[in-house]
Amino acid sequence: MIFIELVFFSFVLSSKGTKLEPTCPNKTRNQRVLWNCYDDGTCYEKSFYYNAREDKCEQFEYKGCGGNGNNFPSLEDCTSRCKRNMTSYDHTYLQRLKERNLARFNCTTLYEPSKNDAKITRFYYDSYRKVCRVGIVSKGDNYFPALRYCLFMCNTTEIVPERCQRPMKIGRSPVDGWKCHYETRYNVLFCNRSISTHT
Repeated sequence: MIFIELVFFSFVLSSKGTKLEPTCPNKTRNQRVLWNCYDDGTCYEKSFYYNAREDKCEQFEYKGCGGNGNNFPSLEDCTSRCKRNMTSYDHTYLQRLKERNLARFNCTTLYEPSKNDAKITRFYYDSYRKVCRVGIVSKGDNYFPALRYCLFMCNTTEIVPERCQRPMKIGRSPVDGWKCHYETRYNVLFCNRSISTHT
């Protein structure tokens, strides 16, 4: 019975087809962009960039290809990786952790990369180079939850990562029959390519 279920499940997965992402000209696909695609040839994405002057992340109308590393798939990802100043909430949160003796992250924790399939993004202090770094870990409680906590608590020489200092770039539109439009009601870039044009 289990064998039959596995065969059926495999058939269902293979019958869904391949979900294609928009085609970018001359290898200008931005690896930082997270496309969500469906079998009907429709894809969508949201992009956020770090505004260094304002110390905040903002959504922008990305065109789908190119641009630079200052492009994040969510407000949370952008804020945790780039925001340098603590908010009043951050100070309150940190104080409550200390009062309850729950703050395990500190500037002396050595980085241990994930040894399994865990994909928890955290930040740690590199005391040799005196910078805060991002890492993928198995146990997130021992590391800083966002860059700004590390910058606030440790003696760093770096303000924000180079990626976050780059200017916002809207990029360019996909090619090969992909039609895109920015839907302002949802703040989302939608791209579509007819299934019949796929080869």
